[in-house]
Amino acid sequence: MKRIVLTALSISSMICSFGQNNIGIKIYQNTDLFETQYESRFGQVTKVENVNISRISMAVDIETKKGYTHELEFLIPEISKSLDDVQFPLNYEFRKDQTFDGYADSFSLRYELSKTLTNKARRFAFLLGVGINPYYVHIEYEPNVETTYYWSTKLYGFALNVTPRIKYKLSQRFSIDLNVPLKIYDLRGERNRVKNPAIPIRQQTFNDNNSIFFENVYTLRFGLMYKLNK
Repeated sequence: MKRIVLTALSISSMICSFGQNNIGIKIYQNTDLFETQYESRFGQVTKVENVNISRISMAVDIETKKGYTHELEFLIPEISKSLDDVQFPLNYEFRKDQTFDGYADSFSLRYELSKTLTNKARRFAFLLGVGINPYYVHIEYEPNVETTYYWSTKLYGFALNVTPRIKYKLSQRFSIDLNVPLKIYDLRGERNRVKNPAIPIRQQTFNDNNSIFFENVYTLRFGLMYKLNK
């Protein structure tokens, strides 16, 4: 009985402590810059510099009394997107040919911990944060002719970010911020599979791992937040 009472008191204390923090719901408009390389069956490579302004994401912010902010951002999943329309910001290397159709799925989120470096009472605030961004991208090539085989590439990993941001309070409830999550390091795994009956099954799947520093991928985020409690 004593254990039950102590557990209940502990949970109640956690809820009260959580309720003392400021909780906000945020919507982001993302401007992404990244590169896509398309390789034809004859080895010809075409590079495209992408500037995408249509990606939207959602986030939950928890501001503590000590000036720290926990943010969990949810990137909208992409399902069976054309390789010309993939929005998740990575530098891609796609295969492109009329003998198959290419599609991609992407799933990702980002956790960030930031610290307010200026006076919290002011409307303008400067923050600096660090974050981790796990992701998963699945690329599939579906053959259109009998001489082409199914191919899939799975990219999975996590990126480490440093994020400077400027925040402006519009009112007690609403605020806006502008920030740039700079990609410092990306640990990426890659798994390829080709269903070619002419080669042994063990050789139809091959893996690769890469450590990427300062990848040439950039995102500018403009956020509008509504604070749930004053």
